[in-house]
Amino acid sequence: KYCTSCASQMKVLDKAKNGVTSVNLLSKQISAINAKLLASGGAGNSSNALLDQRDLLIDQLSEVCQISVNYINKGAAQIRLGNTGSGPVIVDPESAVSSGANQSPSTIPIDVIKQGTRLQPVVGSGNVATNQIQGGIIAGLVDAYALADDTLKEIDALATLLSKKFNEINMSGLNLDGKKGGQMFTVSSLEAIENPTNRSNVGVAVFVTDPDKITSDDYNVIYDQKTNLWTLTASSMKSPKTGTTTVETEGFKLSFFGTPLDGDEFSIVPTSAAKGMNFLLSRPQDIAAAATSLVSSSSANTGSAKLEEIALIVKSIALAGSIFGFFNAEVLSVSCPYFRY
Repeated sequence: KYCTSCASQMKVLDKAKNGVTSVNLLSKQISAINAKLLASGGAGNSSNALLDQRDLLIDQLSEVCQISVNYINKGAAQIRLGNTGSGPVIVDPESAVSSGANQSPSTIPIDVIKQGTRLQPVVGSGNVATNQIQGGIIAGLVDAYALADDTLKEIDALATLLSKKFNEINMSGLNLDGKKGGQMFTVSSLEAIENPTNRSNVGVAVFVTDPDKITSDDYNVIYDQKTNLWTLTASSMKSPKTGTTTVETEGFKLSFFGTPLDGDEFSIVPTSAAKGMNFLLSRPQDIAAAATSLVSSSSANTGSAKLEEIALIVKSIALAGSIFGFFNAEVLSVSCPYFRY
């Protein structure tokens, strides 16, 4: 369900962008009506029709984002974000009638941008952050995006815990070969992020060869056209690794495809625990279900005495309950609508 949550987050972002487009379009339509109202005589059927159109557009706008409206001369509407009356102006009828070279735009566009793991509403060409949008569709989508991110973090924490506990159990026993058990799961994974300044269509595939040897460092690989080599570096590496079409280091291997140009670059970064969770055992015999200490009687015994091994510390294990005991129910319902349990 990790990928489902990621897809849900992307859908939320797309819907938020659609909401922004609606706000900016409705603002322009309201601004056009403001101009007609200010140019009219202020009475008659035509003005009443314009006022009806204005009210309909304002109602539609208030559904998408929280606004406050101030009516000025001849019914023209000044619109601000938020319900405080002091939020940023997005429709200003007074600027529409100003004259001269310093005329200001009658509408100010809004947008939502990704800021870390959250969505941030911004206003104007300078992308000035605002917290005035506390209601409407856009506010709900901003909250849903944050909830989806919180869900992903909870899933990552669960994947890490599950992997740790299963590994502890399997490594404390003996497998069918009579050897100590190894790790059952790993949560290590890597992905390549292309430098936006790359000038070619070159790509890279990342293959994890030994999850235990992957560090949490960010790796960097860059192409040098003079030597026709890719060079991989990281703070944890003793020396750089180079190669023409493949580069291999402890824990993973890079395979390049396409024709690179000088300076093409990729960052190799760790991904989330849940996304990188893999089952490591390749044979059923590797499951270490046998205890490490065994008790057996000698064939030379003549008495009836028995020896039994008793654990000194007995750990009680609480049975898992509903999935909602681990995850926030509100988060699941918003960010994972198709979650099955």
